[in-house]
Amino acid sequence: MPHLKWIAVPVAALGLVFLFFGMIWQGAVQLTVAIALFAIAASIWRPTTGTWPLTPTEPR
Repeated sequence: MPHLKWIAVPVAALGLVFLFFGMIWQGAVQLTVAIALFAIAASIWRPTTGTWPLTPTEPR
């Protein structure tokens, strides 16, 4: 199921659009939506890559 992580890319791209217009128009609503979309994209990307929960790769 590692290919499911690519579902997060369109969500992040939409977040970039909102971030761009939020920075141009200096709109708090657009910036808030951009942050929320990035958080959603991250919450999709992390569990579907198989790296959740955080596990150390080398012994301490």
